Amino acid sequence: MKFEDSLTSKYASYYKNTEATDEFCERHNRQKRYMQTLDRIICPLCESEKISLEAEKIASEQFKREFNRKADYFLNKYSSLNEEVRKATFDNFKVSTPAEREKLEFAKRIAKEYLDGKKNNVVLIGKTGTGKSHLAHAILFELLEKTNEIVIFASTSSIDARIDYNNWNSEVERLTEAKFLVIDDLGAEMNSPLIKQAIQKIFESRTKIIVTTNLQGEEIVDRYGKRIYSRLMTGVDEKHFMKFDDITDKRRLLF
Repeated sequence: MKFEDSLTSKYASYYKNTEATDEFCERHNRQKRYMQTLDRIICPLCESEKISLEAEKIASEQFKREFNRKADYFLNKYSSLNEEVRKATFDNFKVSTPAEREKLEFAKRIAKEYLDGKKNNVVLIGKTGTGKSHLAHAILFELLEKTNEIVIFASTSSIDARIDYNNWNSEVERLTEAKFLVIDDLGAEMNSPLIKQAIQKIFESRTKIIVTTNLQGEEIVDRYGKRIYSRLMTGVDEKHFMKFDDITDKRRLLF
């Protein structure tokens, strides 16, 4: 059936199931009709607009649900998280010293700055078990809750384990396109050309990266080169750099 014939058929069906009335729509200056299937008088244009708005609302809600599902997937399933880090928020970061309070307030400020549109990187440096990963994830969790944007928490060792020559482009693309990104434990990965190229591509392609590491500046330069170090330090000043060397290991042995 031709489009013109189909349109004619629809109009014929519409007029067959409706009856003209003496009422007019003030908005569209159009004669209202009694629609038998709805058992009420309608303005055809008002009814059409209503149907379109409802369709748009359904599509928007469906898109939002799908986007939320995708955002949740990338933080909680795609990201490399152990159970402890997965549950890490600002609220459950244990504060028992002024130094720990300082780190928590620093992380909250970073989250707020990102929400306000800041684009710089952030570096958290210190030994294992001092709370760097906890607060990095807490920042991402806060950003996800407030924006529903795609956020990813990726340890360098997990990037190293995940990528190969076949999927390098797609894996790196995911990390470069996330709205906010944590590169956790920089320096813990295997020292291979493939992972080094991935790290270089990530830092060259984007900002808004939170880096946690136990490497000092000179060690980062020695391992990755001045170019990657320079990209890593984009926008990093004394307000976007935090040392955790004044915090004892929160996972210290109890026996």
